Amino acid sequence: GVRAGYRAGMRPSRQNAARNLYARGRNADRVARTGASPQAATAAATPMAATNQANNVFTDASGNVYRRQQDGAWQQRAGGNWGGNVQAAGARNMNRDFNARQRGAQRARSAPRGGGGSVRRRR
Repeated sequence: GVRAGYRAGMRPSRQNAARNLYARGRNADRVARTGASPQAATAAATPMAATNQANNVFTDASGNVYRRQQDGAWQQRAGGNWGGNVQAAGARNMNRDFNARQRGAQRARSAPRGGGGSVRRRR
C-alpha cells in the first residue's frame, strides 16, 4: 500500500491544499475553533433532551412534517397549520416510529448513569 502519486519525502502540493474544504473562507463558521475550551466543545457536542415538551413531531424522507395527537391520531403540517388526519398506511409506519422513540426514551431514563473508565484486558 502506497498511495498513487505518493513519493517519500514529497510535501503535499498547493493544489491539494486548495482542495481542503475546511480551509476555505466561506466555511470558516462551520469549523470548530481550536482555541475553544474543552468544556465549551463538550457542551456544544452534548445533545440535550427538551424538558416538559411533547416528543411527538416526526418527518418523513420527503420532508413532510407530522405530529401525534393525545388520542393517537396523526396530523400533517401544511401551509404553517396542522390539519387533516393521515391515512392508515402512513399512520401505521409513524406509530411504529413513535413506539420505537418511546422505548428508546424509556431506556435512556432507566440506564445507569456515571462512571465509565477504561476496560482492562487480561493478558
